[in-house]
Amino acid sequence: LTKSVDNQNAEPGDILTYSLHYKNTGDRNCTGGGVRIQDKLDKNLLYTGDYTQNILNDADSQGISYIGYSEASRTLTWNAHVVSPNEEGVITFEAEVLSPEECGDFEISNYFKTWSNQESWKNSNVINVSIDNNCPPQPFCGDNVINQASEECDDGSLNGFLCLASY
Repeated sequence: LTKSVDNQNAEPGDILTYSLHYKNTGDRNCTGGGVRIQDKLDKNLLYTGDYTQNILNDADSQGISYIGYSEASRTLTWNAHVVSPNEEGVITFEAEVLSPEECGDFEISNYFKTWSNQESWKNSNVINVSIDNNCPPQPFCGDNVINQASEECDDGSLNGFLCLASY
C-alpha cells in the first residue's frame, strides 16, 4: 500500500490530489466480501467528490466500487472485491484544504488502509502536507485604511491627529 499527494506544501483553499495505490504481491486472492479500501480525511480537508480509479490484472473483472463518503466519520470507502495475485489499482481523489479558525501554520497527516479476510487491516505509509496559514496583517494606525470607528483618517503622516478637510 502506497499513498502519495501532488503537493506537500499548500495553503487554505488549495486542492490536493491524493493517490492510493494497492497491489497484491502474494500468490493467493484477497477476499472477504470484498477488499475494503478506506481513507479517513483530516478535519482540515473537504472531499470535493471527484475521484478516478485504474486497475491492472483484474482477474474477476469487478473493478472497484465506490461505497461513499461518511461525513460523520470523514471516511471515504471503496470495495475492490476480490484482489487477485498481481492485481494492482490506483484510486485518485481530490480534497480542498480548509481555513482553520486560528491563524498559524499546521500539518495534515494522512494514510489509507485496506481490509481483507487474509490480512485484516493494513495501513499505508503516512503522507504529511505542510499548510502555510499566515495570519492576515492586523490593522494599525498609519496603514492608510480607516479600520476602527475611532480613526477619522489614516494617511500615515497625520497618525494620531484629527484630520482636517482640505479645501
